[in-house]
Amino acid sequence: MLKRQNVRVTFFAAAERTQTDGDSLDDHWAPWWKARAAEGNEFGSHTYDHAYWRADVKGTPPSFRIKPSAGPQDGKESTWSAAQYCANIRKSSDRLAAITGKKPLPLYRAPGGKTSPALLAAAEGCGYKYVAGRPPASSATSCRARSSATPGCSRRRSTPSAPATSCSRTWASGRARTRGRRPISSR
Repeated sequence: MLKRQNVRVTFFAAAERTQTDGDSLDDHWAPWWKARAAEGNEFGSHTYDHAYWRADVKGTPPSFRIKPSAGPQDGKESTWSAAQYCANIRKSSDRLAAITGKKPLPLYRAPGGKTSPALLAAAEGCGYKYVAGRPPASSATSCRARSSATPGCSRRRSTPSAPATSCSRTWASGRARTRGRRPISSR
């Protein structure tokens, strides 16, 4: 639908389980991601292990209670340092670059939109700017330049022809036809 409507978006990807018994960033899905890159779409991290922030841990240096919903620590809450959290953001970006041949934007979305000021500072400290969830329809936001675009958000359900991930949350760029400049959905 995105291609048919000439809409360019930013996919925020995590390596979540799919119906193919792998994950959305494995080799099975590489052609799908590469095709999205060829269509002119952009990419950002959604953390590799879909790592939910649960709480800040008091002390210095900063650390966080994290509960991934994918990967080897799926469902297990543990304490991560800022460096570990950054590594998980970077791992998703690195994998996207490897399978698409396109460098992802230095942006990330936190799973569930759950963050804290300390978590956002940690991510920014390693070069990643946070992109919040669905903004109000009246705001003018761009994932690329934070200007000149109208946001749109969609969630794609798991199908045999597309990875089952929340990474498909997307933001329509200024090049998109957006039905009167309102958020669009590709559901």
